Amino acid sequence: MTAPILSYLQAANKTLAATLASKGRLRIVSGNQSADLDSVVSAITYAYFHHVAHPTIPIIPLINIPRADLNLRKDIVYALGKQAITVDLLYFVEDFHKIDPTLIDLVLVDHCAPQGDLRHFTNVISIIDHHDDENMFLDAQPRIIEKSGSCSCLVFNYWYDVLTKGSVSTAVFADVMDILVAPLLTDTGNMSNKVEPADIAAFDKYSAIAPFLNFAAYADELKQQKKDLSGLTLSEILRKDYKAYEFQTASDGIKTVGISSMPKSFSYFFKNFSTIEAEVKEWGVHQKLDLVCMMASDKKVEFVRQIAFYDFVDDVLSDKIAGLLRQELQLESLDTSKSNEVFKTLKFYKQLNVAASRKQVAPAMKEAVLRL
Repeated sequence: MTAPILSYLQAANKTLAATLASKGRLRIVSGNQSADLDSVVSAITYAYFHHVAHPTIPIIPLINIPRADLNLRKDIVYALGKQAITVDLLYFVEDFHKIDPTLIDLVLVDHCAPQGDLRHFTNVISIIDHHDDENMFLDAQPRIIEKSGSCSCLVFNYWYDVLTKGSVSTAVFADVMDILVAPLLTDTGNMSNKVEPADIAAFDKYSAIAPFLNFAAYADELKQQKKDLSGLTLSEILRKDYKAYEFQTASDGIKTVGISSMPKSFSYFFKNFSTIEAEVKEWGVHQKLDLVCMMASDKKVEFVRQIAFYDFVDDVLSDKIAGLLRQELQLESLDTSKSNEVFKTLKFYKQLNVAASRKQVAPAMKEAVLRL
């Protein structure tokens, strides 16, 4: 028997074609442009639960990256595989390039302002997010911006209330629990880190709805998949969890900053790549960036964070940014002597404030650039 969410996704292709042919309105649910596990699952489950509640309203989940990039995210492919969801059943940015944006009603999950290729879709009707509020689309309904370890929990909590009040069985959640719970296990280290009330509320319901799942074992499996960089080039690693930002300077200029999150410490890259600086430069040129920021993290004995900058402006910008962030992120120079390279433009630092992920670093960098 085909899983209900699989049936929904299989039918979505016909729904999309029919809606476009009739020039009818279409709802799209999109996560942010990093398209990490949280964003992807939040988009898919929001669309599915919306379909359960409103089966006559066309709604499509969008993965906010090119189709070719999904396979770089091994943890996502692994989690979706639990429901036999394959790449051909999903929708990506290139699928919507030719769609009239005036016909799109956009739902944002895991961000609160359209990013990347979706910036020209301006009719935002709903937002569920756990990042800093950018005070846009104030009339969106629902408009839930709340601190949580995983945005997917906010999506679940919202739709749990809506659907159970409508007498929908909790089986609708049990059917997708193996993908629904995945971002929470990943983002909170199986409820051991950055856990907020919204996460606890969701996890308590997950445990009651799906007692058959071994959450600890599943969390370990997802962790191994996420950290598996085998077979990937450095440029693929840079783009597997990537966000681009446009930050305004004090002089009304704009600096374009790309931040890549990397699931290994820099010692891994020093050991496995011999032309890091050249490859980072090529990547930054391709992305048309003023500044490349790489955020590395790993845990062997203790959890560590590291950060690096490549400056395309004047070889001073990265030093200025690092100086402005030094106190908040507790930056110290990182020893690169174990690398085979002598780095000229690429600057590496220890980040002793290990609590600051990209979610905190990006706003801090925005404030730093504004002071330039």
